Amino acid sequence: MSRVGNSPILIPKEVSINIKENNINVSGPKGNLDFVFDLNITVEHNDDKIIVSRKFDSAQNRSLHGTTRQMINNLIIGVNEGFSKKLELIGVGYQATMEGKRLKLQLGYSH
Repeated sequence: MSRVGNSPILIPKEVSINIKENNINVSGPKGNLDFVFDLNITVEHNDDKIIVSRKFDSAQNRSLHGTTRQMINNLIIGVNEGFSKKLELIGVGYQATMEGKRLKLQLGYSH
């Protein structure tokens, strides 16, 4: 039983979903994205959530179940919020500053 695959995907108000056979099209304020999933995976759109299920219980379908659910969730996050990367510096002697659009790192020696 897939824990990731069984959890529903909540859809924000700004995002619209279009499902045709084994293709899903997600559009939002940041753009449009498409994903083609396996024919043995079923994707259902109900009101404000998406439910992903598998038709058969083979090993390949079990592995695709959670992967397909997470790929669709990533599409929704991508068209709604966009991509971001957060960096965390841990330790003594490190310094990071922004100079315009450039990141300046000072990584010195401890001795």
